[in-house]
Amino acid sequence: MKNKIKTLLLSGLLLLSGFCQAQTNDTYLVIDLTSGAGSSSYPLSYLSDIPAGGWSDAYKTNLLVLRKIPAGTFIMGSPTNEPGRNPFGSAPDQDQYGVTLTNDYYMGVFEVTQGQWRRIKSSADPEGMLPKGSVTVGDIADFLDKLQTRTEFTPFSLPNEAQWEYACRAGTTNAYNYGSDTTNQLPAYAWYADNGGSILHSVGLLATNAWGLYDMHGNAEEVCWAYPLAGQDQMLRSGRYSKSAAQCRSASRFPATTSTGFRLCLTVPRVLYTLTVTNGVGTGSYSDGQVVPIWAGPPIPDTTYVFDRWTGDTNTVANIFATNTTVTIPGTNITLTATYREAPYPLTVNHGSGTGQYALGEIVEIVAEPAVAGELFDYWRID
Repeated sequence: MKNKIKTLLLSGLLLLSGFCQAQTNDTYLVIDLTSGAGSSSYPLSYLSDIPAGGWSDAYKTNLLVLRKIPAGTFIMGSPTNEPGRNPFGSAPDQDQYGVTLTNDYYMGVFEVTQGQWRRIKSSADPEGMLPKGSVTVGDIADFLDKLQTRTEFTPFSLPNEAQWEYACRAGTTNAYNYGSDTTNQLPAYAWYADNGGSILHSVGLLATNAWGLYDMHGNAEEVCWAYPLAGQDQMLRSGRYSKSAAQCRSASRFPATTSTGFRLCLTVPRVLYTLTVTNGVGTGSYSDGQVVPIWAGPPIPDTTYVFDRWTGDTNTVANIFATNTTVTIPGTNITLTATYREAPYPLTVNHGSGTGQYALGEIVEIVAEPAVAGELFDYWRID
């Protein structure tokens, strides 16, 4: 099943890359499931913000909404002194280490609900806004297959654990994503053993984290691809309505040995731009806004030529007159050329600046070094 999901993901990357590049106000991605399980196509659209009045019930049944999560770096896992750490399982499962997510991605604002499952899988399934639980990874693979096919092979998938935890934390480093290691606020954010009543609850009834995601602690356990993948394909995150507070922490993870719920993810391919450097070093593919060092190559040996300047797409070059400088990738392909000029006449400036090679008639600024104490600059002597 995992290979099947990966194959579908790869088949949609090219389409998704072009689709996502064309969007601007793309904070939220909305899938319209109104046409139901018999449909051949689900339209996709974008929102720049939460609708006036908030997410209506339609976004938990007829529609499916995901929030864009920015790429970034975070510390995954939990410190050894975190309250509630490792109530079950082995401590190394939660050891801390740095993770960099190089791609933006979309994460479901809500856990997938019974109503959304019904509109994708089968109209015979129950209606409602409860998380769709009691599903296996095989069930989820079939759900994703149908969703991808009806969205022109847009590669929706399960998140991996790093994507899930980064989205859950939303910039926090504490046990819980409201920014605390204590549980006094947890009932406002999570359905768990203390307030869950041993039943699933409709999604979106409690408070969100800083990125507007609901039920990242508690309610339904969410299956993710293990990260890193080592002997266990899937792991459960978030805890559930019947688990303790400690089992609902941001870093809590358990092997996926039972049927469970899930949340959608969609990784956005990185858009790379080509930098072509002629007569120098720096050619390659880079992301928008990346600062790239460039070097001019040496002039032809045994000639009187010296570096002059950078030419071409120089708007974002830090210093066009420096042989070693940087260029900021402006979101387009760019070309730069190191140019040279003939300068057969050497100038040597002692006790000052201006030494170099110059052309006939070239005006050169020379600056004397500061005089030592008790002396003043007198004159330039020409040899």
